[in-house]
Amino acid sequence: MHTMHTAFIINPVAGRQNAPEHTRQMTASGGLAPAAVKLYTPRRSGDAQEITARLGQRGEPCLVFACGGDGTLNEVVNGAFGYPCLTGGGLPFGTGNDFIAAFTSLDAARDLGRQLAGEDRLVDLIQVNGRVACNLCSCGFDADVAYQVGAFKRLPFVGGAMAYILSVLWRLLRKMPMQVQCAVDGRQVFSGSCTLAAIANGRSYGGGFLAAPHADLADGQLELVLVKKVGRLKFLQLVGSYRKGLHIQNGQVGKEYAQLVEAHSARSCTITASTQMPFVLNIDGECAPVTEATFQVLPGALRVRVPVR
Repeated sequence: MHTMHTAFIINPVAGRQNAPEHTRQMTASGGLAPAAVKLYTPRRSGDAQEITARLGQRGEPCLVFACGGDGTLNEVVNGAFGYPCLTGGGLPFGTGNDFIAAFTSLDAARDLGRQLAGEDRLVDLIQVNGRVACNLCSCGFDADVAYQVGAFKRLPFVGGAMAYILSVLWRLLRKMPMQVQCAVDGRQVFSGSCTLAAIANGRSYGGGFLAAPHADLADGQLELVLVKKVGRLKFLQLVGSYRKGLHIQNGQVGKEYAQLVEAHSARSCTITASTQMPFVLNIDGECAPVTEATFQVLPGALRVRVPVR
């Protein structure tokens, strides 16, 4: 019988915390046998996925912690996908951490002792355009903002918060809706102008925006939430309700939002640009322009470690 090893894949620039130092302190005092612990620090995008895949190729049981935010976790999940010997986990040092927050408090998740004493659960994944996502995908206003943040960060004297504000202002000055067609389980449900669309496995993204408060990570379903064409002022008024999840009540769109929002449960979903103009697709925080995205639920495709409360 193989000994369970523990690997820590540490994003050195995650969030506001010193993830490498925090992780080293935890592993030094966590009671883990040094021979059964490996620490890895990715140097570039894609490294975390490659490291995780190499761990899976060994075929030995291993608990792999993504030490960072949702982007780091997404890379680890993509590396772990298809390797049943691996169990994924998250030590949340990023700015979002929405997937981990679906199971427990972030304080509990940052406690290595609670993590090691936790239980393993099977959760669904989203297969999308050749990758997998564990939490949520989106396109439209929010994805455009996230995509543009990186460009503003490269400007002199512009930090993370300022880059986000500039990106929101930039997006508000541009044409608001995108022209798309949406199908769920092979049936077209929407065609027209759409401000944003969320394809959810988990409930929230963006550090607490409850796009799909009724979503369940282990129900074999995806939740498609569409915000139709709205003007800038109406959109700004809607943002607060969207963040709190008030647009969905008891699993249904609330009456006061019926003209603005659609929600559908599905095993598969396709979003296609109605014109040749690409839209930005967000996959667990990683963004890129596409003209079509196909989403498929993968029931029970990942084993994750959930810390004790």
